[in-house]
Amino acid sequence: MTYPALHKAIPHTPHLKHHLNLQGSSLSHADVRQLWEMLKHRACSIEELMLGMCDITAEACEEIASVLVCNKKLKLLSLEETPLRNEGMLLVLCDALKHPDCVLLMCCCITSVACNYISQALLCSKSLSLLDLESNFLEDDGVASLCEALKHPNCHIEQLWLADCCLTSLCCKNLSAVLVCNEKLKILKLGSNDIQDAGVKQLCEALKHPDCKVEHLGLDMWQLTTACCEALASALTVCTSLKTLNLHWISLDRDGEVVLCEALNHLDCALQQLGLDKSVFDKEIQMLLTAMEEKNPHLTISHVL
Repeated sequence: MTYPALHKAIPHTPHLKHHLNLQGSSLSHADVRQLWEMLKHRACSIEELMLGMCDITAEACEEIASVLVCNKKLKLLSLEETPLRNEGMLLVLCDALKHPDCVLLMCCCITSVACNYISQALLCSKSLSLLDLESNFLEDDGVASLCEALKHPNCHIEQLWLADCCLTSLCCKNLSAVLVCNEKLKILKLGSNDIQDAGVKQLCEALKHPDCKVEHLGLDMWQLTTACCEALASALTVCTSLKTLNLHWISLDRDGEVVLCEALNHLDCALQQLGLDKSVFDKEIQMLLTAMEEKNPHLTISHVL
């Protein structure tokens, strides 16, 4: 289908009501402008638009911003691996995310410089609840800037996705402060970062704080040691709000496995979902994990969350 035909068909095509995936498409500037006109159509019901790896530049960002402001149905715009860079982010985030009607989740190709723009938008938006910055080169400095906004009472973010953002343990002091003072934040995803034991220990101290209300914590694809598992186990027996913990693709030694199993079996552990692939453990640990699931019907252990 050509893009002119797509422009006419989408508002009236039932199977495209919610999701349109154009990832990897070669879109000219004219194609992009036509797409935006389609999205502004009052009959268009697209909620998720995937434009990852498309050749969209900062020149198209003014049109993107106008769509985000006028289209209240669009909830997800993925621009992953698309060269918007920080000039484009300034236009999109500052002009659109600040708008009171924008509830957009964005995935873009950005660096830590753009986090200043994002932080401004977080303090202005009253409807934005999910911020997806996964697989961006944010680094610790970028997260520090975000955390200043996340600690502000005017910030309404409930889900923060920071997986694969080139983070180290240095960012965990700021993230821990957010967990303690921001009761609105329910989901924090930090997988595929080099946070190591020191970072996990800081996060665990925040989890044990009575004001921490986080419900989902993603620590998948990390390198953890037994010492780190002890801190995590301690947090699991104290934090009553934490319902889901993702530890998928984590390599643990036997002592670490035992420590976590003991915590999961603790009467005060409120965890309901644990992201682990039981098949990678030895038979004894597999039997122990299965026995805990049978003993605690509220607990599910699976590599799929």
